[in-house]
Amino acid sequence: MAKPNRARSGASESPDLDVDLGPVKGPEASRLLRVLGIMNPDGTVSADNRRKLKQVAHLVPLLVRHMESTKIGGRVDVVDLNCGNAYLGFMVRAALASTGADVRVLGVDRNPERIDTCRRRARSLGLTGMDFETGDASTYPIPQDPFAVVSLHGCDTATDDALRRGVESGATHILAVPCCHREVRGLLSESVAANAFIDDGILASDYAACLTDALRALWLRAKGYRTEIVEFVSWEHTPKNRLLRARIGLSRAESTSAHARFLAASESLRTAPSVLRSAL
Repeated sequence: MAKPNRARSGASESPDLDVDLGPVKGPEASRLLRVLGIMNPDGTVSADNRRKLKQVAHLVPLLVRHMESTKIGGRVDVVDLNCGNAYLGFMVRAALASTGADVRVLGVDRNPERIDTCRRRARSLGLTGMDFETGDASTYPIPQDPFAVVSLHGCDTATDDALRRGVESGATHILAVPCCHREVRGLLSESVAANAFIDDGILASDYAACLTDALRALWLRAKGYRTEIVEFVSWEHTPKNRLLRARIGLSRAESTSAHARFLAASESLRTAPSVLRSAL
């Protein structure tokens, strides 16, 4: 008799014995994952949560290595926009705190129930300097000149809100993992560039998603940020596996060139994406 497929049934399975979240390892990482609800009290991890664990286990070390390109010391402000359950905010905080920095995290989300959950988890972990507030990430007041603005799986233009707020606040680092890409799909015009894709739904969506992230990267470069788009985890764990990572410090000449390229790329649309258009 065949054994049931535990991963498909959603049953729990044993996690890797050595949980490694970059600088956060072993019992400290396990306790954090338990409080966040990713790991069960008995140390098992469900199939769905294992996918989350794989994502954050790959993402957090990437983010920390990127941020270590800038000297970390003293007070470090991290803003987590559209924070949801704040998995990213909690783990980035733990990783940066391991350097000895005084890390302060502000998480903002529209969902008051999620904000209440984040507050309870921070208290359970005994963490100070973690504030979670209900609000619109596009307008909620955030610290000026934060060390990093991060956003994980903000839907559609919510990612653009996070990028814009990061630039406006003068963040040293901006790190975002986009989610769905609806707006640009509706803006595709029958230009030479888009004409081959526009009549095929799947191809049009894929083209729009790639164009959206390309425009975001060019826009960040036009604003003076050295920007990369990388895959932080394999496709099997999540199809939303692109990371935009940006650090202030691009030269004026490179920014000017990126601005021109942004405008040229936007010509394949009837208009530029709304959030970025207002901040050109």
